[in-house]
Amino acid sequence: MRKLNYSYLINHLKISTARQAFFFEVLVSPQVLSILKILLDLNIVRRFYRVHGNRFRIFPSWSSKNPTFSQIRVYRRVANPLTIKYHALQVLQHNLKSSHLILSTPYGLLPHREAMRRKTGGQLICLIH
Repeated sequence: MRKLNYSYLINHLKISTARQAFFFEVLVSPQVLSILKILLDLNIVRRFYRVHGNRFRIFPSWSSKNPTFSQIRVYRRVANPLTIKYHALQVLQHNLKSSHLILSTPYGLLPHREAMRRKTGGQLICLIH
């Protein structure tokens, strides 16, 4: 096991959902814990808990008849991050429909709907269809 970043967590989530695994275990940093809480609120993850130290057991939500998501794409980049302003979020909201954006804002990591309520933009972390 290695220390997590956003893309490592999301790749594990994709693999375990494709395999229809009941759970998977990973090491979680405090930054990644905040995205786990957002995924829990969006019903992408059923639950998670600390096993020992920084090791967490994560239970993804999946159903063969009604999938919770079809695609998760990570857009986080160190060089030239994708920044979305509040006005752009207003335009995108009409096109997203049931999709979710996760943004890194001055208020921390937020889904795009919460960023709209707080009237702020931020760097795009991932897109969930």
